[in-house]
Amino acid sequence: MEFDRLSEDYYNRVTKDEDDGDESLVPGLTETEPEYVFGLRPTADPLVNKVINRMVKRSAEGIEKYKVTMLREDVSTAQWIDHAIEELLDAAIYLERLKRDL
Repeated sequence: MEFDRLSEDYYNRVTKDEDDGDESLVPGLTETEPEYVFGLRPTADPLVNKVINRMVKRSAEGIEKYKVTMLREDVSTAQWIDHAIEELLDAAIYLERLKRDL
């Protein structure tokens, strides 16, 4: 996997084991910090930036754990669909649980 210099530095920051008090954010990066994320400039919307940060962190954790990216070719299209269905079923359960609190 090749990263440009900025992305490699950022990836190294993401994969460090640090506790910044908010697990939803990439360690050392706040929602409003004017820094590039893998070549993308954060948006003016802090919620979008938070989602981007969570995605980058989740990706780094997945690469660390499974040693592959989502571009892996050992999973068939049907298997990808099954994975997505399983994730969405989990999400439906979480939403049903939250709905009880309303």
